[in-house]
Amino acid sequence: MAIDKYLTSKRFLIFQDKELRVFACNMVDCFLDKFKQVKGSQLNSIPAIIQAGGLNELKKLCDQQRSKNTNERNKAFWDFLHSVIFDDADSGNSLRRCVVKELSGYRDASGSGIFDDEASHSDKIGKKKARKENNSLVDKAVNELIGTFFEHFNCHYFYKALKERGRE
Repeated sequence: MAIDKYLTSKRFLIFQDKELRVFACNMVDCFLDKFKQVKGSQLNSIPAIIQAGGLNELKKLCDQQRSKNTNERNKAFWDFLHSVIFDDADSGNSLRRCVVKELSGYRDASGSGIFDDEASHSDKIGKKKARKENNSLVDKAVNELIGTFFEHFNCHYFYKALKERGRE
């Protein structure tokens, strides 16, 4: 399967090191441009949650924090993270959009891509099946890279937080 080859490829590692890092840093900058900083404790549990249960557990954490948090700063932070990670690929600041763009450009040695071309199906059922399979492939890739995304995100966030504290 093309996705499995991709997830073990050098290209995937480079994507995580370059494009994903830039995306994560941009998301930190975007958050800090719009909202006030949250304490580091809001970020500290994320890597352990991802390591223990991947994307599903991270979604539970985001949903739990969004629903219970009365602190407006924290609520804004968790709402922002939820929109970046779990909103669909049509959103401008979406991790899914970043991944879809990368996966769309990948071709293996035989020239095959990862996604099933929805346009190649003439019937609604075929198109729907292709869309569902493509979404599943994106989910698989996101689940593989979510830990790395948060390594980049947390590092940049703490760097920016220290830089801001130095100005005060």
